Amino acid sequence: SAMLEKNAKDGLVPSLGSGAWILGHINKSVLENIQICISTMTNSEKATAASHWVVNRLPKGADKVLASVGAETTVEGWCGKDEGNKEALGGLELSRKTRKQLETEQVLHKHGLAQPQYLEMVHQNKPLELVFRLYEDPSIEERNRVAAGQYPDIGAAADSVANINGLNIVKIKYELLDKWLPLANSCSSANDSMSDFTLDLGNVSTSGESSSDESNLLRCVYLLQGGGGDGGLQYLLKYAFSTDSMVSTSHKLRALKCLFSICKEEELEKATGKPVLVAQQHMRSLVYLARLEALNLPYSQQSLESCSKVSLVEGIWRTYKHSPEGITLVRDLCIEYQIWSTQLWTAVLDQLCSHSMLKELTTTLTVLNSQPHLWNSPQFLSAWNMVLLSPFTSLVPPVTQEKAEKCKQALKLLHFCPTAGDLDLTTLANECVRVGMFELAAMLLPYLATNTTTVNMVKKEVEGNIQLGDLSNKLRKLEQDGFPSLANIDLMLKTEMKVEPCEASPAL
Repeated sequence: SAMLEKNAKDGLVPSLGSGAWILGHINKSVLENIQICISTMTNSEKATAASHWVVNRLPKGADKVLASVGAETTVEGWCGKDEGNKEALGGLELSRKTRKQLETEQVLHKHGLAQPQYLEMVHQNKPLELVFRLYEDPSIEERNRVAAGQYPDIGAAADSVANINGLNIVKIKYELLDKWLPLANSCSSANDSMSDFTLDLGNVSTSGESSSDESNLLRCVYLLQGGGGDGGLQYLLKYAFSTDSMVSTSHKLRALKCLFSICKEEELEKATGKPVLVAQQHMRSLVYLARLEALNLPYSQQSLESCSKVSLVEGIWRTYKHSPEGITLVRDLCIEYQIWSTQLWTAVLDQLCSHSMLKELTTTLTVLNSQPHLWNSPQFLSAWNMVLLSPFTSLVPPVTQEKAEKCKQALKLLHFCPTAGDLDLTTLANECVRVGMFELAAMLLPYLATNTTTVNMVKKEVEGNIQLGDLSNKLRKLEQDGFPSLANIDLMLKTEMKVEPCEASPAL
């Protein structure tokens, strides 16, 4: 033992004193020699003590992990020689616990997850809780918002922790799916509208701040993307197409959203034996059923398919026209089932405006560009005026970059308005001038051709407040940001030539 101690003292590189975890080996060859030396000792109790002495001497890191593996091997040898020895069995339990904790901590450091809340669970010997908490790591939600980033591999870390501690990672994943896939309560998510996923059925909606239910759905997708093979696919199919009355509509819908997120279309068709369009239509039906349930209107898939859609829409409107959820549901049902009643749509626009639902109003107006019979209604024009003017109403110079961007995005829509010449562009031009966004005021000139007074006001304000060169640069920047060609505006400002009217974009 004296020779062992001398060998250890001479060969081991001491800790750097920082207390930081050392991911790589520093003393690996020395430790291997020490383990060989310990294995030749005939006194198992002393060999165990020597192994623990080495573990305790080493700095935190890969070497300490390696030494703990050697210590456990030594104690196992003692237990094999002296079966039933309580001291040996106690030593084995302690050695095994130490080795698992050190290996688990090594995994956390390796994956950049050595945060206090996780390390505390390691030291408290709670590996199962640690795996659960890892799958709640904020990086899972963050990577959905910003794909291009450096994120820890939660799945690999959880797999390693489970393997080290003898946990069944597949069983854990299904437990988490059972917990997270259903909604936390029976109400439908407020974000379950058709616009959330019709553009890309593979994406999960995360508009604004994620609710706990949306966060849980993202975690489900991450769990399933990390493996599980056909088992995970079959798990989702079981709920997505369930006919069990105990499986809620929202549960089916969330399972289907997960399917579209983790499967390619070919995989989904192979798994279901049906064209992907069938699954997409099933999803649309589930969305409407969930939204109807949220308004305490219980429909089944069969009753929804067979009912009169005009009567359905009129019934919802009578009862729920003063709630944002009711308004958007009526709007989406009308679009889905091609109901274009002038009376109904003008009422919908009125309510969208009265509730200041600008995001919904913008998408609605884009859809109504294909309905010429609504273009001349006062509600259609009022809605367009509201969308264009809303970013300016509360602005006070100097304008922040964020608010300026909102103004630009609003005015970018003007080119798609089929009745741009009938809008209140004079007020809009005055607002652009008031907040000092002269390039936007100049951008309006082609639309103001028949309004000589406003054209002259804009020219005067622009020419008096911004150099023509600076204006040209800003107009070019607007074009780069997606505005229609503004090349003729410089010429309008330089000359007194007649301004030709600007035609709006054809109806979409």
